[in-house]
Amino acid sequence: MGMQTFRVLRPVQRRNGRSHERLLGLRRLDFLPERHQRSKRLDRLNGSEIRYLAFQIFIGTDDPGIPFDTVVHYTAKDKVEAVVQDILSTIGARGQNLTRLAFMVGPISPDLTDEEAVQTIDDAFDIAVNNDIAVGFHLDDSMFWSRRADLMSNVDNFERVDFDGALSTGLKLDWAHPPAKMCLNAPEIRSETTRRARDVIGATIAGHVAALVAAGKGDLFAGVIAGWETHMGQDVATSSRLGFCALHNRGFGPGNPPSDVSGELAATVQEFIDLWASGLAAAGIDPTRIYSHVAFLSKASFDLLAQDPNFPPIDYQTLVDSASSSQRPSVAFGPNHRPGFSTYPDVGVFEQIQEELAAYRKFLAQ
Repeated sequence: MGMQTFRVLRPVQRRNGRSHERLLGLRRLDFLPERHQRSKRLDRLNGSEIRYLAFQIFIGTDDPGIPFDTVVHYTAKDKVEAVVQDILSTIGARGQNLTRLAFMVGPISPDLTDEEAVQTIDDAFDIAVNNDIAVGFHLDDSMFWSRRADLMSNVDNFERVDFDGALSTGLKLDWAHPPAKMCLNAPEIRSETTRRARDVIGATIAGHVAALVAAGKGDLFAGVIAGWETHMGQDVATSSRLGFCALHNRGFGPGNPPSDVSGELAATVQEFIDLWASGLAAAGIDPTRIYSHVAFLSKASFDLLAQDPNFPPIDYQTLVDSASSSQRPSVAFGPNHRPGFSTYPDVGVFEQIQEELAAYRKFLAQ
C-alpha cells in the first residue's frame, strides 16, 4: 500500500488552548534491505501497490458524530454506513488504477466484547462490498478497557506511578477520559493481547480478506492499524510518569533501578506494538497491511519550547517518552508491520521521521 492520510471525523477539539480538527496523517514508510527477514513489509513502492485515501469513522457511541469519552460501545451498522455514504457523496470518486478511497473503522477497543468486535468487522466489510469502497480498521490496543471486568479484577494488570505500589488512577489524554493505564507487559495482558489479536480480530479480518481476494476484490482491504498512539504516558490525577509496573516486570525495582528509564519503557511499548502485530500476522493478515501508530513531540518543537526561560529542566528524550500521547518515534518500527505516525502540524515532524528511517536502515544493515 502507498502513502495514506487519515482524517479523523471528530468534532473540533481543544489543544494548547486552540481549536482544531484532529488529524491523523499516517504514512507507509518503507525502506528495508532485501536481505532482512520479512523485509517485504517495508519494501519500497514497486509501482504495483495501491494507495489509499482513508477517512476515519469514530465508533464507540450510538452516533459516530458524537464522540465517546470514557467507554467504547458497539456502533450500529446503519449509523456507520450513513457516514460512509456521506464520504462517497462528498468526495465524488472511488479512485482508479492504483488509488482507492477508503474508510477506517475504530477504535476497536478492549471495551468491545469479542462478539461486538467481530460484528463491527463483519459490518464494515459488508458496507465496503455494498458501496464499492475500501475498508480498514483502527485498533485501540490498550486505553479503553473498563468493561473488561476480568482484566480489571487483577491489580497486576494496572500500571503504577512508582515502585512502591501506587496504582494508576487514569491515563491522561487531552481528548477523552480512559481508565487506569494498562500494564503492557503484565502476563495476563500479554496472553489476552495475543488471543484477541490472533484468534478474534485477526482471524475475522483474514477470513473476510480471503473472501474478497477470491471474488477478485482484494483491493477493498486497506489495512489494519495496530494501536492508537501507543505510549506509556502519565497518570491523570498527578501527571506522574507511568511505567513502574512494566519496569518491575522487566526485573527492576527500588533497589535495582534501570540506568535508562526512558529506554526501558520505550522498549516495553515497542514490544507491545509487535505483540499485536505478530498476532494479527499469525492470523493470516499480510504484514504489509499492518501498521503501528505512534505520536511524538518533534525535536524541533522541543527546541523552540526550551527557549522559554520558564521551561522545566528536562531533556528531550525524557520528555518525548513521558508526555501524554507521546513516545519516541523509533518504537513504531518492528518485524511484523509497517511504521505509522500521527503527523500533527508541528515543525520538524517529517524531517525527524526521515531521520528515523535512515537510522533503522542502518541498524538493519549491520
